[in-house]
Amino acid sequence: MSQPLPLDAFFASPDPSAARVPHLITAFDAELLNALVRINGAKPGVWNAAPPYDENDLYQPFREDLPFESWSLAYNQGELLELSGYSNTLVFGNDTMIVDSSADKEALKNAEQSKGEGGYHDLPDFAELLSRIGWALMTVGPERQYGLLVVHESKRSYLEMLQSWCLDRGRNTYSLSRSDAGLSLRMRQAPPDARASAIQQHGLQFVAKMSLFGIDPQEIRQSFDEMMKHIIESQKQN
Repeated sequence: MSQPLPLDAFFASPDPSAARVPHLITAFDAELLNALVRINGAKPGVWNAAPPYDENDLYQPFREDLPFESWSLAYNQGELLELSGYSNTLVFGNDTMIVDSSADKEALKNAEQSKGEGGYHDLPDFAELLSRIGWALMTVGPERQYGLLVVHESKRSYLEMLQSWCLDRGRNTYSLSRSDAGLSLRMRQAPPDARASAIQQHGLQFVAKMSLFGIDPQEIRQSFDEMMKHIIESQKQN
């Protein structure tokens, strides 16, 4: 069984304010972002970053003269929801938050000023921010591979639906849990059948890609067996 990561893998603070609001941590990719958007019906934007397309569909990234609301334009939505190219760099390569493109900008500016060196995931008062913008999603963890979703109590249904979506697709989720020993990360593991389905789905995609390279399935299996032995041995040593 997978072991949960330590608290400091996600937060600089020993008592992050995310623990005091409804939240969820799980693997972050375009599939997750699209699932969240289907749930909350938002047109998301990346704060604080310039949208790449203007109202004439002209692509000029890194401009600072476009209003944040321009993230709601169709081309900008397509760019962000694919998490490719420019938007991938914004989300995974910078300290940013994904929020509703119609969110209260003054609240976001206040959060930007108060986040300090820890980044948005270590904001001192998520409750105050969420009372004004509803929800926020940001990258956390080793190499920013995980997403932290925080929601206002009135939006808890978003969290519950996204967690069900994650578990149904074999994705483990994490949350902060408080005990006499302090805060720790609690892992909720996806059911065995969902994990098996995820392995099969992504495994078939991998094999299909290798076949396009001209690599025989038997050769893939031999290499995969050797790779897994190495991974298991490395985990035992750690």
